[in-house]
Formats: sequence, C-alpha cells, structure tokens
Amino acid sequence: MKKVIILLLTSVLFAGVLSSCDGKKPATPEGLVLKADKYTVAADGTDINFTVTLDGADVTKKTQVCEVDKLCLTGHTTSFNDPADVGTHNFYASYDVYDGDVVVETIKSKEIVITVTAE
Repeated sequence: MKKVIILLLTSVLFAGVLSSCDGKKPATPEGLVLKADKYTVAADGTDINFTVTLDGADVTKKTQVCEVDKLCLTGHTTSFNDPADVGTHNFYASYDVYDGDVVVETIKSKEIVITVTAE
C-alpha cells in the first residue's frame, strides 16, 4: 500500500511540474543598454547619437555616456573630425540610482564599439 501511495504522489508531483512549464523562458531584465544610431562613421564630423534604456525604458536624459579611458560626453552626441581618430572607440553608459539625494548605486552598461574610418 505504501508503494502505491508513493507512486501516486510522485506521479502527481511530476504532472504538476510538467503543467507549470509552458515552454517560455522567464522574463529577465535587460539592464542598462547603450545604443548608437551609427556604429561605423567616417572621420568627417558626422554626428553619432546615443540612446540608453534601463529594462526597456528610455533613460537617456538621466545617464552619462563615456568613452573608455577618456572623458564623458557633455550630452549624448559625439563626432570624430581628426584623421588620428581612425580606429575603434569603446563607449559605455552610466546611470546613478538615488535614495533621496544620495547615490546608492551606479549601473554601467556593456561597452559598445564605434568604428571610425578615413574619409
């Protein structure tokens, strides 16, 4: 009798696990994502515009965009005018999380690569 009850309980649990699986992956937050409107530009002064989202919501105005090992931009647009700029440039975005007036965390995006070519 014990074997029958154990078998029955095991079957019910297994059926419950299978019915809870709908084949869809659980939603995972995207985090902070930096995107550019161009990933390859000539060194001719063409503007590159950056946008930033946090879990899909636009937070561009609340972020800073920085070039790795260089200064952060004063806005969300940059351009390259000098032939010495030819090559790759890595950028990331940062977003400060506040508790009142105090920054409690700074979130950084993955880096994106902008390629600058000769005119």
